[in-house]
Amino acid sequence: MSRFSQFAVGQKATRSVEISPEAIDRYADLTGDKNPLHMDAEFATEAGFRGRVAHGMYLAGLVSKVIGEDLPGYGSLWFSQHFTFDEPVYVGDVIKITVAIEHVSTGTRTLGVTVKGVDQNGILKFKGKGKVSMPKIQKQNEVGDRLALVTGGSGGIGSAICETLGASDVYVLVGYAHNIDRAEAVAERIRKSGGNADPVKLDLADEQAIASSAELIGRQYGAVDTVVCAAMQEWRRKAFEDTSSSEFEADFQIAVTGHAQLLKLLLPGMCERTFGRVIGISSAVVHGIPPARQVSYVTAKYAMVGMFRALMAEYTGKGITFNLVSPSFVDTPLTRDLPERTRKAMMIQSPMRRLCTPADVAAAVSLLAAAESFINGATVPVTGGSAL
Repeated sequence: MSRFSQFAVGQKATRSVEISPEAIDRYADLTGDKNPLHMDAEFATEAGFRGRVAHGMYLAGLVSKVIGEDLPGYGSLWFSQHFTFDEPVYVGDVIKITVAIEHVSTGTRTLGVTVKGVDQNGILKFKGKGKVSMPKIQKQNEVGDRLALVTGGSGGIGSAICETLGASDVYVLVGYAHNIDRAEAVAERIRKSGGNADPVKLDLADEQAIASSAELIGRQYGAVDTVVCAAMQEWRRKAFEDTSSSEFEADFQIAVTGHAQLLKLLLPGMCERTFGRVIGISSAVVHGIPPARQVSYVTAKYAMVGMFRALMAEYTGKGITFNLVSPSFVDTPLTRDLPERTRKAMMIQSPMRRLCTPADVAAAVSLLAAAESFINGATVPVTGGSAL
């Protein structure tokens, strides 16, 4: 769902389409326009053309596809247009259609666009101008013009982060890898509370899936300005000698590699607008002496800290902050299988005399995600004082 404020003069979208005889035949069947100039190659040749000529309105339909799906995209209404056909377009031509924004009217939520079609030889076939409106969609609601993506958004910590951001005028995309029902439940709770949210499939273990999800988000929702990297592998305790290389790779893929691939696709948009908030969910294991029997998990979390610090150094001056939250043991369904004696011992060791909750983590994330936040390059311990 595109947000109107993302549009700017000079933005372009391009698609190339081969004009096939089957497409022309289908269009003729749909409209009833079976002029022999379009349908009969011999007639067209005798009339002085080099082959079957594509219907002008079929080409306009291809332009409509670019406008409706690419720019401005989702929900747009093309209500005024003027075309000039400089050269005939023939069956077999490959036409590159370009739509560009030449005017933006915020008050009326309309865009002035220019259109051109060029064939495989670089010959201009048609050009035109039009107007497109972007009606407000109730589901979109354009809350605060902020769009946040939370990986692992359907989990215990991730869902709390989503709900906290959703309550602060942020449109939330609840990232999930496999369980759409849990993600939809999180989004529905946000919507019932007056916020805006949708579930978005995002499997950080699959590079191609990451690219497809990022492309879909950009097309349907616009540019993401806040990313919360909360996805993680299932927490486990295992001796180093029993930990396989595949388990190391799985932890590293989610914590580091998958998030790096996602950020590589989203950071250019933040740089363009000179604003962004990137927040990672690390762990208190990066403070002090880490716990035993968690080598792959601890390694991945340390690597995540290193990646965020390096990104902060590389993106200096871009208006983007990179911070991490490192909670102590968090009381979630994932961690409630521990013996009650162990849980009570953890509470006693904490200066706050209780375990960290998902809400505690979400509060810290909300602070770092604020537009006015000046915190950058920090790893914030959310530990109740047990890690200083």
